[in-house]
Amino acid sequence: MPPVPRRRFVKGLFLGTAFSSILGKSWSSAYAAVVSPASQTEASFQINVNDYPALQGEIGSVRLGVSQVGPDHFPASRYYPVIINRDPDNFYVLGAECKHASCVVGAFNTSDFGMRCPCHGSLYDIRGDVVEGPAAFSLNTYEFSFDGTSMLTIIVPQMTFQVQAFVPNPQPGARLQLQFIAEGGVVYEIRFREKLTDPWGSVPFATTPLGPANQDTLLGNGELNTVYLDRTTSTGFYAVSMFLAEV
Repeated sequence: MPPVPRRRFVKGLFLGTAFSSILGKSWSSAYAAVVSPASQTEASFQINVNDYPALQGEIGSVRLGVSQVGPDHFPASRYYPVIINRDPDNFYVLGAECKHASCVVGAFNTSDFGMRCPCHGSLYDIRGDVVEGPAAFSLNTYEFSFDGTSMLTIIVPQMTFQVQAFVPNPQPGARLQLQFIAEGGVVYEIRFREKLTDPWGSVPFATTPLGPANQDTLLGNGELNTVYLDRTTSTGFYAVSMFLAEV
């Protein structure tokens, strides 16, 4: 599969959703084993509000997702977008799934002074509370923190998947394999850090056992995918991550 152009992403937003590590063991001692099948219960990501003109004024809104919203008003993957609203006093971080029939709710707009569901017309206020039915319940709210200047850190429950790591044999140079189900329409990246205190960095990978490790991104196909990594350190931690964009 050819690499996905980075212009496909808005602001290069990154969402870390699951990770696998060798638990401090040397790569050679971890071969022929499933290592740390990781499945977190929540995902976290950061955005710089200065990257979004809509969030610069007293009232504004953006809708971010890991997959596009189709003409039927449902996400292309099982992950719903997140809506970030701002008023003069606070931020509000909400799930975009309408509580009537699960269509994707639009971002806050000043013409309706709310967030309108395109399917049946339910309207929610900037905090996610119902203003007009047929929806009877508020939108889901997500935990977040703001550093007071520019960075929002957002926690999204259930936006997770499982990753399994393998070193198939003890031979020198044997590639590490990561396996995970890649949702259709979602773009993934592999990230690495040698120590827990190190920052994450993107690493290239191969999609065949002997192919060149020259891919930066993987477009999900709804199936179990395996990526192959050339190891350059004796230990380390890998993350399988999804990109966010305005949708």
